Amino acid sequence: MAELQRPPIVTRHRHPEIDGQALLARRKALGLSLDQVAALCAQEPEIGCAVHVTDISRYERGMFSPPPRKLLVLAKVLDSTPADYLLHPCKERKAA
Repeated sequence: MAELQRPPIVTRHRHPEIDGQALLARRKALGLSLDQVAALCAQEPEIGCAVHVTDISRYERGMFSPPPRKLLVLAKVLDSTPADYLLHPCKERKAA
């Protein structure tokens, strides 16, 4: 009797890891609540990506990392760049 082969395990795409403490510190430095940040994200005209209060809290606590689009809108709302929160930022490429 032939052995049954199992299908390959499909893993979900991992988003870049962020420094949740840096995200929290920046939000607090600006004097913004979670609700205010979520509202500002929803109002961002160029990106317009809703970020739920619960998600922001989870990002700050290091439970999850946001998808790139959400990280971009969070950084814009917090007047920073996504690289400010990445744990392993890409190194700049040298000109050839």
